[in-house]
Amino acid sequence: MVWLGSASHPVDKAAAVALANSIRPWTPPAPAAGDPNAAPPPADPNAPPARPGVGVPVPVTNAPPEMQPPA
Repeated sequence: MVWLGSASHPVDKAAAVALANSIRPWTPPAPAAGDPNAAPPPADPNAPPARPGVGVPVPVTNAPPEMQPPA
């Protein structure tokens, strides 16, 4: 809430400047460090299978004939 003052109740200019200069941006606290010896959480049984890595051959079972290697 901001009070702008009035003719009969003016705002103290020095107090307003001190208040404005005291405002700092809020920074959240750092997250708590986890226990390095704790076991990793169990895998989600409903998660999709992991994608193959780069350069890892992926088997193709339904390749069209024109994509087959030469005999």
